[in-house]
Amino acid sequence: MYYDRFTRLLHWCFALMIPLQLLSEELMKRPKPGRIRDDMQIFWFDTHEWVGMLLLTVIVLRFGWAFV
Repeated sequence: MYYDRFTRLLHWCFALMIPLQLLSEELMKRPKPGRIRDDMQIFWFDTHEWVGMLLLTVIVLRFGWAFV
């Protein structure tokens, strides 16, 4: 079965972003009350947030592309 280049690109994005989303979720830690977050906690939280937004964009593009 042949898929066009854009569909394959979207699926590669899924294949890369979903594991990154799960990994960043496991590595980010909520700081205990009264403690300041360190740089790695901020990095993983920001990574999780940005990858989530990109993943939502890819999902919307994929559904939109399915109707074209």
